[in-house]
Amino acid sequence: MYNLPVVSFLDKLSGEKIKALQKELSLITGSLYSMHAWQPHLTVGSQIYVDEKQLDDVSRKFFIIASDTRKITIQTSGFGFYETWPGGVLPDHSPYVAYVKLEKPKELDILSQKIKQVTDMCETSYDQPWPYEPHITLAYKDLTREGLERSIDYLQNKKISIQIIIDHFLLVQKTDNKWQELRRFPFR
Repeated sequence: MYNLPVVSFLDKLSGEKIKALQKELSLITGSLYSMHAWQPHLTVGSQIYVDEKQLDDVSRKFFIIASDTRKITIQTSGFGFYETWPGGVLPDHSPYVAYVKLEKPKELDILSQKIKQVTDMCETSYDQPWPYEPHITLAYKDLTREGLERSIDYLQNKKISIQIIIDHFLLVQKTDNKWQELRRFPFR
């Protein structure tokens, strides 16, 4: 059985900028998980449980969605913080999150709705909160209350302006404590 999040990894330049910010924040907060376990990404769907047969079926549906989608440009729009992130109820997860806010272009909203139609037919281990609010996580899972407060102090007056190009989405799986690409669905 596979346990697979649906994400889009950031383009190289945007990813490098986010990684640098995650590194700065980790020095201030002590939170390392997001920086070490994940490539910078945008979650676009729920995390699903599928067997091999279901994986093939879901993949076929995702290829159809991707083939009908064009590259999406997204602009960052500041920083946000959760004190009670929905994923915080998972074992070994802190409820605290620091993230980059993103504008939600219509094309991204349509894509996330189409992905949701597929993931809603699967058992899930994490349900993407709705309505969909795109963001890029900077720190979570091991972020403490004190670390969250330090994040807020550090980021509240910081400006961020990154244009992100999304040209795919992925199913990723955890291997050797890192989330890595299993299947890629490129846009047309």
